[in-house]
Amino acid sequence: MCDGDIDPEWIESLNSVMDDNHLLTLPNGERISFGDNVNFIFETNDLRFASPATVSRLGMIFLSEEDVEVTRITKTWINKQPEELRNKLTQWMEDIFFTALDWVLQRQHEMVEETTKVGIVNNALSYLQKCSNKGSFAFACILGLGSNFSYKLRKEFCTLVFNASGERPADPKNLLSNYWDEAKQVWMSYIFEAKGALKIEELNDSENPPIVRTASIQKDIGLVKPLLDRDESFVLVGPEGCGKNLVIRSLIRQMKSTQLAVIHCNAQTSAFHVIQKLNQMCSQSTVSQGRVYRPKECQRLIIYLKDINLPKPDKYDTI
Repeated sequence: MCDGDIDPEWIESLNSVMDDNHLLTLPNGERISFGDNVNFIFETNDLRFASPATVSRLGMIFLSEEDVEVTRITKTWINKQPEELRNKLTQWMEDIFFTALDWVLQRQHEMVEETTKVGIVNNALSYLQKCSNKGSFAFACILGLGSNFSYKLRKEFCTLVFNASGERPADPKNLLSNYWDEAKQVWMSYIFEAKGALKIEELNDSENPPIVRTASIQKDIGLVKPLLDRDESFVLVGPEGCGKNLVIRSLIRQMKSTQLAVIHCNAQTSAFHVIQKLNQMCSQSTVSQGRVYRPKECQRLIIYLKDINLPKPDKYDTI
């Protein structure tokens, strides 16, 4: 199964395999014959750059967004949760999640970054892990479904979730400042945490400046931290100078036995540079499943692609 963009440079060499003779010719002249029991599946979003020779050898199945039932995804997710929580999660999905999701899908065109229906659902499910009560479930919905909207729409979305869940926020005037405290099992509001006087030495390190924990910064940390804690990959989007780098670095500094590998992207950055960085930071070891990369100096390595919008697309619109 080949998942990704189809461009002539690699798929043309498979044309002979997809013929009746099932023969693969390698660049060195060697020929490999495939049996009738070998099939190829190419999963891609379009065929703009596929040649007629390739297209004529393939059967086509178009899977539209309307064909994907969200309930299948959520039921599969619920079945993976602890058995004692499944009935509650099913009820909260009906009462809160689907009401919130319908609101989001009606305003999908107003999202800051373009995404798909399944992308929206999967983003929400990543926050819903380990939700054991209605308050934490409602808060996870606010984070997972509302984080791709502008400030004004996020406020409207918060109102909808609180009404659907019947939860009472700690600060009704500033709905986005509310969060669910898992330890105390109550709604609380982010407030400015005064650290005291800053020492001049703290300002010397330009890479790791001190962070002033305003209510807004705490809200951003509350959005990013769950994803880092659960090893989720994510994209943090925002205008230049809004504090993305500051939030990420301050969170990773607090994590134990974790190393950060930063790749500063530019127009020439390619997949080669990511592999090169992995080779520098990791060592290869052989296990029963095959060869694996392990971080050299820590238990966990986080790859941080800074300015990921800068790499230049190739002639096939691929980055």
